[in-house]
Amino acid sequence: MMNNKMLSWIFVVTLFFGSCSDDSDDNTNTATFNGESFSLDKGFLEPAGLNYDSDGEPIETYAIDVYLMSATVEYNSSVDEFSGEGNLIALDLNTSEENELASGTYTYSDEKGLRDEFVLSGGEVYINYDVSVEAPKGEEESITGGTIEVSINGDEITFLIDLTTESSTFTGTYTGTLQSI
Repeated sequence: MMNNKMLSWIFVVTLFFGSCSDDSDDNTNTATFNGESFSLDKGFLEPAGLNYDSDGEPIETYAIDVYLMSATVEYNSSVDEFSGEGNLIALDLNTSEENELASGTYTYSDEKGLRDEFVLSGGEVYINYDVSVEAPKGEEESITGGTIEVSINGDEITFLIDLTTESSTFTGTYTGTLQSI
């Protein structure tokens, strides 16, 4: 009898703790564009160098290109290009750090030549895009407004994205590492 009570108690405790899960709505590494949701599985960072003003004088900010994409788009370092078909977002961010992003909120500006720190100078959203063919196919829209909040914790970076494009909105989150290219 004692063994049955003990087994019953262990069963109840196991059932209770086994059924507990994180009920939070985990939307990390997802994006929504034009009402369609998809995953952002990986990211790449490409330092583009020191920025210059309209007179050709260097300014103390650096351009960093960031690419966040679905798993079906690959990067081939031997030919320095992407291949495959999928979804991706390309961002032109400006930072005070030479080869990396700084934590902060990057705000879109269409002011020609504005390369201040924490400015999103441009970008594109590519949906169902085939980058493997000579004339790429799919939907492509330019970013026209919005913000990207960047948080850095060691090697892990988090993007909270809230952008507008020519005809829609692009929102999403990405947490992970960025491979340098």
